[in-house]
Amino acid sequence: MQTRESITQEIRAASDIAGVIGQFVSLKPVGQGFRGLCPFHREKTPSFYVRPAEQYFKCFGCGKAGDVFTFIMEHDSVSFMEARQILADRARIEITPASSGGGNDAKPGIGRRDIFRANQWAMTLFRRELLGPAGGAAREYVASRKISDAMSEKFRVGLAPASHDFLRSQARQGGVSDDLLLAAGLVKKADNGDYYDTFRHRLIFPIVDPTERIVGFGGRALGDQSAKYINSPETAVFHKSQCLYGMNHARSAIKDRERAVLVEGYTDVIMAHQHGFTETVAPLGTSLTEGQSDMLRRYSPCVVVVFDADPAGRKAADRAAEIAMKSHLDVLLAVMPDGTDPCEFLSEKTPEEFEELLISAKPALLFKWEITLREHQGGGTPAARLRAVTSFIEFVAFSDVFGSLGDIERGLAIDQLARLVGIRRESVCEQIEEARRRNRPPQVQTAGAKSQPVRTRPRDALEAATVDVLMVLVCEPGLFDQATEWFDPRLLIDEQLRRIAEATVALARERGEFSVNELIEKLESSDDAARIVDLVERGRSPDRARPEECLTAAVARLKELAAVRDSHKARAQWSGSGTGDTASADQDRDQNFAEVHGPAKEYAKALNFTGVRNMRVDTTHH
Repeated sequence: MQTRESITQEIRAASDIAGVIGQFVSLKPVGQGFRGLCPFHREKTPSFYVRPAEQYFKCFGCGKAGDVFTFIMEHDSVSFMEARQILADRARIEITPASSGGGNDAKPGIGRRDIFRANQWAMTLFRRELLGPAGGAAREYVASRKISDAMSEKFRVGLAPASHDFLRSQARQGGVSDDLLLAAGLVKKADNGDYYDTFRHRLIFPIVDPTERIVGFGGRALGDQSAKYINSPETAVFHKSQCLYGMNHARSAIKDRERAVLVEGYTDVIMAHQHGFTETVAPLGTSLTEGQSDMLRRYSPCVVVVFDADPAGRKAADRAAEIAMKSHLDVLLAVMPDGTDPCEFLSEKTPEEFEELLISAKPALLFKWEITLREHQGGGTPAARLRAVTSFIEFVAFSDVFGSLGDIERGLAIDQLARLVGIRRESVCEQIEEARRRNRPPQVQTAGAKSQPVRTRPRDALEAATVDVLMVLVCEPGLFDQATEWFDPRLLIDEQLRRIAEATVALARERGEFSVNELIEKLESSDDAARIVDLVERGRSPDRARPEECLTAAVARLKELAAVRDSHKARAQWSGSGTGDTASADQDRDQNFAEVHGPAKEYAKALNFTGVRNMRVDTTHH
């Protein structure tokens, strides 16, 4: 019989963590694992590691860590049960009602999985309409763009007919509710309460995430609608600023070719893929966003932005270059010939000619400098060149890009600026500082604002020793019997560590040996998962002694504390019990110790004994 535990283990076994994370992050082999740029925070140097042997990940930059379920929870902002369902769908494992968890795990209402299924259902209908009797005109348009039938199938191009209730009529026959259609953004609600289809008389382009889930749709007008292109509204699964069209097909090529090609439209992407440029993607009708550039950065350090020569195209390219540079990408700009877009160019020219256009792309700063020169009569006179230099340096000085650079990167950027404009490096530095000084806003300090210190060390010797025992047991649960007499989760002040310790004890008593992933699974919390992995990483670090030795030493310290508790020396040198916000917690902990090892009063004195109270052990990764 399928149980919740058995199905979770089956899903885990079918979901290799490196394979799952590799759909979102470009991972490169290092040692016995993989390394890449963290998908949870912006970084220039990879600090995100995947350990396939242990089936967990950890970022040493932001601290995120956990197993394959935790990764999906964090990446998709979902619960453990939703992450489990996502991975089950990926592995094509059916979860029966008996193993779904029930009780508090069952979520009422419409979930992300329902929306994904609704989008898949809608895509099938749109695709059927394009290929059916009513799709003749739409097929002619696709053919006029010289998109092959194979590429139309690959990108699942479809048709939304002109009807206002096409999807709703089909939904009623299929038992799909109006609420689900609305949650998926497939219908909208009028002021009078009536529903109507979001996409009408449009060519449909499904927007697919890297795990092949349809998150939304783009629609290209086939009539005289006021908006040529529209996208799905924001939903629980679709966030336009976080998506790139074609990324599900392009991510492997971007990684292999170490570049991404960024174009403007849906048909541009499809035609580029048709001609072999499978590293091509597009933002969804807007300028490149920070979220999209962060996604590109995780697969390749370089992006070639291809844009039209008109003012609108140039403005979009400027924005894309600024955003991409802020994400520490190498940005190159390639200009299309006047009056053409990539789809038209590729339908008339050869792939070799398009490759030449990409190779001719210029670095973003050089491109901007050439534009600035043209705006100032080409810098043909000393006065015009001076204005151009001043304008260009101020543009760089005030950009978000320059302000986000580190010292080394800023120095390299200044060197590049000096070479471009042809003046001394010192002069560039002086002009940048002067420009920023003139426009620097006044410093405002909020009254009473005060940063709170974060406790990263154990409060005293007892907590240090107990954490050391926990660290060993998380790594080597088979040693539990050697610590059971002295290890008690109630002795931990830190609530999270106490929760982890309680789960560790429960698993050890129930199974004896258990894996890190089983401990993470028991708690079903991404925060707890990160703390568990941190304990494992530190417990297995090369500079630590063998687990048995660490456990023996930690247990010995706990025994010493109990002995000091009764000593006359400790009683004589006692200076009082703990004070402050944690006094109550300390007293509770002291009472717990007393229940296990003796009177709380004597123990409280022992903790304050010089040489015991001041025993500090760092429990953070360094």
